Amino acid sequence: MSDLFTKAEKVKTATKLWVIGIALIIMLNMPYGDDHTQPAPVMTPALHPLSAEPQSVATISPPSNTHPPLPSSVTGEYVGSVSNETAALSANFAVTLRESKGKLSGSMSVEPPLYGSGPLEGTVSGLHMAFAVSSSIGSIEFVGTRSRQGIVGTYTVIQKTGGTEKGSFTLKRSAMKVPK
Repeated sequence: MSDLFTKAEKVKTATKLWVIGIALIIMLNMPYGDDHTQPAPVMTPALHPLSAEPQSVATISPPSNTHPPLPSSVTGEYVGSVSNETAALSANFAVTLRESKGKLSGSMSVEPPLYGSGPLEGTVSGLHMAFAVSSSIGSIEFVGTRSRQGIVGTYTVIQKTGGTEKGSFTLKRSAMKVPK
């Protein structure tokens, strides 16, 4: 009978160790909240459910295609180019963004031959963002995807006269004003 209790106690101990090992593996694969560092690879024992002895050693490594983390905020100054595909015209432009709890505010300035400078408002969620600029020509709606280097996307001009135009844009963070 005591042999049965000894075996049962070993199973309970092995099960506890197994659960702790799985919890450690899950925790090590969770991203840190500050997006600045990733955990170093850690070796954890793989346990057989009925034995407390390590059977083999597993190495946890970060994926080989990792990229630097995104800045935590899109707040900053950006410069780039905008291409109006409807009118077959391109121009330089700049955007100043302020982010607060997923809401965007700021301004856009575009150089001739294109027009549409003015204040902007929008939203950002993860990699995706959208903002609209109110200008003398009407409303310009931008939809983009952000990366470590900047923002790329498309836009639609909704003219006050009722017409629409389509285009694309590329923005890069201004080298002098990158928030940390």
